[in-house]
Amino acid sequence: MKQKKYVVGIDCGTTSSKSFVFDLEGNCLGSGQIMNPLTYPAVGRVECDGPELIKVLHETTRLAIKNSGVDPEEIAGVSFDMFRCTMVTRDKNGGFTTPIIIWQDLRSAEMLPKMKEQLAAAGMTPDDLYDMCGMPLGGVNPSGKLQWVKEKMSEAYQNATTVHTMMGLMTKAYGADIIMTISTTLHGCS
Repeated sequence: MKQKKYVVGIDCGTTSSKSFVFDLEGNCLGSGQIMNPLTYPAVGRVECDGPELIKVLHETTRLAIKNSGVDPEEIAGVSFDMFRCTMVTRDKNGGFTTPIIIWQDLRSAEMLPKMKEQLAAAGMTPDDLYDMCGMPLGGVNPSGKLQWVKEKMSEAYQNATTVHTMMGLMTKAYGADIIMTISTTLHGCS
């Protein structure tokens, strides 16, 4: 077995994905960067095809390893960094039920009045929500995006069994046996 002496950092940013190979002293030995396959289907909407994004992430990693000249067998670990407030819906087989709705997508802003009513019905205010989860009630929150999907794409919502973040997408795409984020089973939730 070869000595493990390198690490890979992968950044799925808003506009591009990048991978870097470092030695254990923190020196960057190689990198790769590719623009993300984003689409803009309407004003205020930003989406990304899940399988295509995974291909981009894998290709940036291949490029970084190639550009570094290191033996992949000597890579000790991988670390991820990704854009925030992005919702991924998956079916029971791991397929995507919707495109990935990117963090800056504002379609859920129209759901805010209904979400405020739901909070009030539960005896909560938007400030209570913020105190609970650290996210203000706003147009970029994954919860608003999920509410939008539930109302506007009911078939995709019904076919989804798991909702997770980009961390779940990336760890699964790089070989984790399970999605390493808090996931929510949809059916039975209001």
